[in-house]
Amino acid sequence: MSNSNLGLNRKVIKVLIDSLSDSDSKIYKDIMSITGEPSGEVDENDTLINYLTDGTEVTTLTSNAVKKVADDVFNGYNKLVTVNFPNATSIGVRSFQGCTSLNTVDFTNAKSLGNYAFKECSNLRNVTIPNVETIGDWVFHKCTKIKVLTCTNVKTIGASAFQGCYGLHDIDLPECTEIGPSAFYRCDYIERINLPKVTVIPNSAFDTDTSNERLLTEVNLPNVTSIGDRAFYDKNQLTEISLPKVETIGNSAFYNCNISTLSLPKVETIGEYAFYANMNLSTLILPKVTFISANAFYDCHRMDKIVLSGSTKVELGASAESVFSASNVTISGYMSYGIFVPDNLVDTYKSDTNWAPAAGNIKPLSQLPTE
Repeated sequence: MSNSNLGLNRKVIKVLIDSLSDSDSKIYKDIMSITGEPSGEVDENDTLINYLTDGTEVTTLTSNAVKKVADDVFNGYNKLVTVNFPNATSIGVRSFQGCTSLNTVDFTNAKSLGNYAFKECSNLRNVTIPNVETIGDWVFHKCTKIKVLTCTNVKTIGASAFQGCYGLHDIDLPECTEIGPSAFYRCDYIERINLPKVTVIPNSAFDTDTSNERLLTEVNLPNVTSIGDRAFYDKNQLTEISLPKVETIGNSAFYNCNISTLSLPKVETIGEYAFYANMNLSTLILPKVTFISANAFYDCHRMDKIVLSGSTKVELGASAESVFSASNVTISGYMSYGIFVPDNLVDTYKSDTNWAPAAGNIKPLSQLPTE
């Protein structure tokens, strides 16, 4: 049966095509609204598994009938501008990867987006995915035109899912419980992050590592217990953050941020360079910390008060000079108040090899100045 006999103006016609190898496969005629004769091959589960028309001229795809989009179906369709599959529940791996003209997609009922689904769709601006629960790895990688992320039901976001999405300004994901490494890496212009249900911020989740302007000023992570390496690297507009449940902080996690006062009530370990060059950090309160790595607070030039109220001596990964000093300045040269420890541990701290360089600054908690 030829395509010309299938009724181009009729809506969602299922027709058996004898020439297809799978006798059970069907064609949705008029599933697409494009230049030329549109034909889509759909399997028994209403999954769009193949597009039978030459993709070089496709600009618009629209159908209420498609329930799923299989892997690679529209990969590299460079002229595709609009996709409207409001009843599709899942979008396959690489299904629209490299569609560089794609501007608008509507997947109102989609629950999952497969890995690389829209990778490098550099003109994608309007994304309607209100019911998506799972976003795979690298899904929106380098979709630099996306400014608004509306997926309030999403629960899981994969590795590098939004890497290089420079246009994003606001991350508000109230139901999200998990994000992958580098999920928002190089999203340099994010101003606000709200992840109230996430418990782990993995490595490089919001890493900047660029000379672009950094705008992040507001972070809400009330249930996070672990922050990975370089998680908020170089967010130099970030001046305050509350981390009430965090227990571990990775290497360079807040490198070159601008935090002024830091209270970490449950933190036990702090990685190397974790708060390196936080130039305005003046007060540090660590009631439960047990280990602080080398250079964790190095080059925090305004540090003048550290409160270590735990019942055992805090171990250092290097000498106190390395952990707390500023460049070319000794601890005694800039710390006006000092390091306050339990009265019964003052001598223990002073006699420790790594703490010895700061012995002159170690003072009993009973002498802590009241605010």
